[in-house]
Amino acid sequence: MAAGRCRGARLGPGPAVGAADQTLFFLHVDRYVPARHRATALRLLGSIVPSQRWGIARVRPAGWALYFKGGWGSGSGAVDHQVALLRRGKRRVSVAILTTSSPSHAYGKETLRGVGERLLRGLAVKRTGSGDIWLRTTDRASKTTSSTRASARRG
Repeated sequence: MAAGRCRGARLGPGPAVGAADQTLFFLHVDRYVPARHRATALRLLGSIVPSQRWGIARVRPAGWALYFKGGWGSGSGAVDHQVALLRRGKRRVSVAILTTSSPSHAYGKETLRGVGERLLRGLAVKRTGSGDIWLRTTDRASKTTSSTRASARRG
């Protein structure tokens, strides 16, 4: 499939599941996972073993909690996918990266890391001497930058 035309994976007789579906699921996971299972689900998504923490896990912005899931085609490079939820306080960001036809799994993992780095580079945290935290986001398309101030509690 040509770049940008990956429509998703078919998971049986139902409709294909694409990047937009996966992103929305992770962004609103609290709506879809019953309350009694939510802590377990997030613990599992946030504690991926080090040998499988590639791609987006390598570029998590400081100060953001990362919950993610990846998938790959038997290490062949046929598919390398990741979907992630990043949380910082009440802020939530979700991304899904789906790749196909990489020459190898190593190439696919590096593609996921590079795309993740570019998608998340606008999320940065700056601490001031007053203890305030500023979250800076940059919209490269409109060339605008916004900052949000949050109080830091010391305990």
